Amino acid sequence: AATPRREFGALWDRSGTRVFFVVDMPQFQIFDAAASGSGPPRLLLEGMRDQIPLDVSPDGRWLLYLQEMESLGLLPLARPQDARLFRGIEGQQSFARFSPDGRFIAFQSDASGRDEIYVRTIAEDGRSLPVSRAGGQQPRWTKSGEVFYWQGDQLVAVPVRTAPALQVGEPRALFRAERGASRAFFEAAYDVSADGR
Repeated sequence: AATPRREFGALWDRSGTRVFFVVDMPQFQIFDAAASGSGPPRLLLEGMRDQIPLDVSPDGRWLLYLQEMESLGLLPLARPQDARLFRGIEGQQSFARFSPDGRFIAFQSDASGRDEIYVRTIAEDGRSLPVSRAGGQQPRWTKSGEVFYWQGDQLVAVPVRTAPALQVGEPRALFRAERGASRAFFEAAYDVSADGR
């Protein structure tokens, strides 16, 4: 008997009208559907590589996705066929999120030999700037433009200015958490939800 398809990884758009999710076909493929349930789901990317949605830009124009659990991609929702992988990023990438203005992303990469946090523009010719200095994982932006990340069991914040030019400030440690600490506490205390809003 055929193995039933699994669906997982739901991600809402910023307006709450569409949802993005993964279907195991057996490759992980990204679909979107109206949250109201009207109309059939739409396959966004065709191909033979695993793809997982990570974040939607604040203006709702772009979907950030992970391909093959190692490369970040950018998909214009009006023209999904024009999706592209980011160039010039070394190492295995993951946990990417859009900045509040939608012009930049923060992401995790092991290019240095350990997981660190970087920021870069969504433009094709962008370069990456390091945010963390002693390891970092799972970045999130606040509405005020800070990037928060975990450095082991320590939560660290870094001010990041995106205008008029990209500028990264000094990291500052906020607090240590128990290894099993609830992520909900962090999100509630610092007004950073699991989807970066």
